[in-house]
Amino acid sequence: MYNFPPYWNLRDYEVEGQIGLEETVKEYLNNLIKIFDEVKRVLKEEGSLWINIGDKYSNNNKEVLKGSLIGIPDRFKINMIDNKWICRNEIIWHKPNAMPSSVKTRFNNDYEKLFFFTKSKNYYFKTQYENAKTKYIKNIKNNDENKFSKEYI
Repeated sequence: MYNFPPYWNLRDYEVEGQIGLEETVKEYLNNLIKIFDEVKRVLKEEGSLWINIGDKYSNNNKEVLKGSLIGIPDRFKINMIDNKWICRNEIIWHKPNAMPSSVKTRFNNDYEKLFFFTKSKNYYFKTQYENAKTKYIKNIKNNDENKFSKEYI
């Protein structure tokens, strides 16, 4: 399963009870965890969950000082691990065409975090690597035609 939850405190979709307009980050994360508890309940044992979640800067809320990244992806990951999800990977999704920032006191954020979770140690996974092809080449270092080394191509 793949999910991209709404950013916290960014957009109002004018839907009652929507995720993302909670008063605090803690409430937002608690609501996400409740949803993913239900996902875990119905997900097959060999299933996996991919979450793309973004961060934002504090606007002087009570939890984080103004101008600081809130750390939403990291807090989310820790909450999921505490809720018995297995975090298999944290992947950086680089966005080369990210919108430039007008703020001059920090670097532009051109990435988001993607998390790969499973609910059990036995899950379906197909590796990203192709089978390596090999060829044998003459061992030039020793100038010996009878000795060959494996080279991966």
